[in-house]
Amino acid sequence: HVRSVALDPTDARILYIAGNRNTFASNASAQRSRDGGATWENLTRQTPLDGLGRDGGREANWVRVHPRTREPWFATNCYGVWIH
Repeated sequence: HVRSVALDPTDARILYIAGNRNTFASNASAQRSRDGGATWENLTRQTPLDGLGRDGGREANWVRVHPRTREPWFATNCYGVWIH
């Protein structure tokens, strides 16, 4: 399920959604669409957590997009705030 939706302030075709499972850790709680919602890209990197890439967006329940930098900010249940 989706708990929060945010639009890019410059390009309304770019959407972000956040939705936690409220159980352990969802594999897809932070997602982005660049085509108005026709397709979605999973931004939640949970495995492997090997330190080689960004991890985060786990259990995201809130998303907003910074009006100047256009960075999405995801607030999560117990993993803090995550910027993609």
